[in-house]
Amino acid sequence: MLHFSFDMGTNSIGWAVLDMSNTQSLQIRDMGVRIYTDGREAQKGVPLNEARRNARQMRRQRDRKIRRKRAM
Repeated sequence: MLHFSFDMGTNSIGWAVLDMSNTQSLQIRDMGVRIYTDGREAQKGVPLNEARRNARQMRRQRDRKIRRKRAM
């Protein structure tokens, strides 16, 4: 009997395949890890999408203001 095991972290996912057919011993068939990038600039520590998020926020504020003026 094979069992799949996963360990999900913030920047990585680890996995293992365990063979539990023999009751005396547990065998690891295969295992691995997938590490994701941090998503921040290394030197400044700011998120990579900060500029995009700020531009979107300004567009939304502008659009809300325009809608309020039209509603009056």
